[in-house]
Amino acid sequence: MRASRVLVAALALLVAAIAVSEAAQAIKPLSPSADHPGKCYDPDNQLLLAPGESAPAKGDCVRISCGATDTGFQLVFSSCGSIGVADGCVLDTPNPNLPYPQCCPELKC
Repeated sequence: MRASRVLVAALALLVAAIAVSEAAQAIKPLSPSADHPGKCYDPDNQLLLAPGESAPAKGDCVRISCGATDTGFQLVFSSCGSIGVADGCVLDTPNPNLPYPQCCPELKC
């Protein structure tokens, strides 16, 4: 009986570790801009980034990164992935004041 509890707990921790390590990403292609040559400009967050630079999104647990492509530039938005909550576990509320990925919710069992 004790061995099965240990096995279930170990499996839950493994699933939690895998779930927390995954992030959600979205890519927004950008055309080259005469106003901001050689850079990515995100009007929604009013960010100007050079290729390879990253910055946090205002008010969200998201990191915005600038990348160069063959046709221009792209913004990559990285956010917390989805986490399933098993019985006996709770999802810890994220702290949006921390930088990504520390602001992502954590599974506590």
